[in-house]
Amino acid sequence: VFEELVYRLLPNLFLSTEKKSMWEVGIPVNLIFAYMHNFEINEDGNKKFDVENIPLPQFIAGCFYWYLIRHKGLSHSILAHSSANLVAIVLMLLEKDNK
Repeated sequence: VFEELVYRLLPNLFLSTEKKSMWEVGIPVNLIFAYMHNFEINEDGNKKFDVENIPLPQFIAGCFYWYLIRHKGLSHSILAHSSANLVAIVLMLLEKDNK
């Protein structure tokens, strides 16, 4: 919910006050959204950001959530994002159990 408020709702509110197209705001916001998901865990168990790459799946998903908030509303983007996170968590848990 927090990510949807920060990366979708706030820029959406900004868009309503500015004369910019939906994607003039959506693309840069979703690049930031994707970048913030681009971390790996190093040998020490600490998280480290990969500053050289933008993860394409998160960027595409962010664009989809952006489309949803613009055309269907906040609740749809929250539901879609939560569903994607649930699938990712279940897959991680299944992978952990198989090791």
